[in-house]
Amino acid sequence: MAPKKSKTSSSRAIPPVAGYESVEFATEAHKTLFKEQAKRE
Repeated sequence: MAPKKSKTSSSRAIPPVAGYESVEFATEAHKTLFKEQAKRE
């Protein structure tokens, strides 16, 4: 049963990668915004 759970987790872990990339992208956007604000100050 444990191995089956791991397999499901692995299969499930693939789709969230796209979501994780979105989070990374959002973080990059926030970093850029922060840099822009820092330049203005």
